[in-house]
Amino acid sequence: MNPIHFAMSCLLLFIPQGILPAHLLPYNAPVEQSYRVILSDESKLSIVGRTNISQFTCKYTQTIEPDVLDVYVRQEKDGLVFSNAFILLQTMYFKAGPSQMNQDLQTFLKVKEYPTATIRLLKLRLTKAQLADSQLQKAMSEMEITLAGVTKTYEIPVSISRNGEERLLSGGLELNICDFNLEPPVVMMGMIRVKEAVKVNFMLRACIEKNIIN
Repeated sequence: MNPIHFAMSCLLLFIPQGILPAHLLPYNAPVEQSYRVILSDESKLSIVGRTNISQFTCKYTQTIEPDVLDVYVRQEKDGLVFSNAFILLQTMYFKAGPSQMNQDLQTFLKVKEYPTATIRLLKLRLTKAQLADSQLQKAMSEMEITLAGVTKTYEIPVSISRNGEERLLSGGLELNICDFNLEPPVVMMGMIRVKEAVKVNFMLRACIEKNIIN
């Protein structure tokens, strides 16, 4: 099996919906299977936060990379384990509104020092019944997030749907930005303070092109 090698290292992820259980992975599946996954440019990711005054949203304004991945899946009794299932984000493309806000955001994210962030899918936790369910709609995932040089692992509930060959994976995660050694911004001479808790929302569309068997 020969995976595609990308220049970027390392989301995150989010391509797992192209690899649902049931007919794709029967309970007595081989130790590891490989799938080519094509990520749609309609996939979206945003960060929602609050200040002491109002709510704000940072949207990722570029196409999420990489758009094609060879993802490796191993079935275990408690779910599916993934390798090479990630998304890579260029942190300079998170936008929050006016140019000054975007400059403050880039300073906060340490864009010059850490220009990329990744989200990697490690596992979908599934019961035997869920593994056999071709209409699976909910699952608990284990994901790894790397931001500003810090890596943390989270359990994230996800929703899964399908439309023909297309798969949709969506979910949200509340996290504390201080966990990544980021200091909440303070602007306008201390009049506006960003709170530590933010929510990361994602909606990823992907298709399975084919099995890769060598």
